[in-house]
Amino acid sequence: MTSSVAPESLRKLKSFDWLTAAQLERLAQNMVLTKVRKKDQIFDQGQSANMIYLVISGIVRLSIINQEHKRVVVTLVPPGDLFGLGFLFPEVEQPFDADAFSDCTIATLKRDVFAEILLGVHFEAYLRCSELYMGRLWRMLLHCVRGIGLSLRKRLALELLELAASFGVEDSGGTILTVTPTHEDLANSIGASRQKVTECLAELKREHGVRQDGRRLIVVPRKLRKIVEKG
Repeated sequence: MTSSVAPESLRKLKSFDWLTAAQLERLAQNMVLTKVRKKDQIFDQGQSANMIYLVISGIVRLSIINQEHKRVVVTLVPPGDLFGLGFLFPEVEQPFDADAFSDCTIATLKRDVFAEILLGVHFEAYLRCSELYMGRLWRMLLHCVRGIGLSLRKRLALELLELAASFGVEDSGGTILTVTPTHEDLANSIGASRQKVTECLAELKREHGVRQDGRRLIVVPRKLRKIVEKG
């Protein structure tokens, strides 16, 4: 069931108590209210992120299906909070599933309208700016979330894939890392002991997911992705 939003209901939310009456009026005019029953899906992981969502009442659950095809709860979203923030970046899909943890009232708004009302800027300009100062932070967050619930071996494979994407040079034998992380560095990155990382690296080398060439570390993304997906 859908309906329009009253400006007064937005003013009661701490998230928007700093807005002018004119901004609240414009937001309300462009928002659509939807009643969502407990356990009903709001959006799916992988869905296009072209809308922003606001919890008016109730609680929303964000979760992710990890590489082992297990559902991991990321957070619960209370009234007054925004979610579906994949919209902040260009050509991005929703990284999470969203469903109603309780009966909810959700307001939806197009992302370009939201940016123009609250920030007073054209949305395309906002996207270019946000990618500069928030893009890496967002990717770091997603990288951490995707590792939740995974085995040490898979977390290490994901970390090496991330390093290859950011600091890799393609070679006929794989991707050469232009940085040389120590076993201690890798252990700190994935929350493990150095000894366990050393053992796990040796295992990845036996499976031809990683090679050592002197001091250079060469990863084979195809092999590592297979380990992460099927491991």
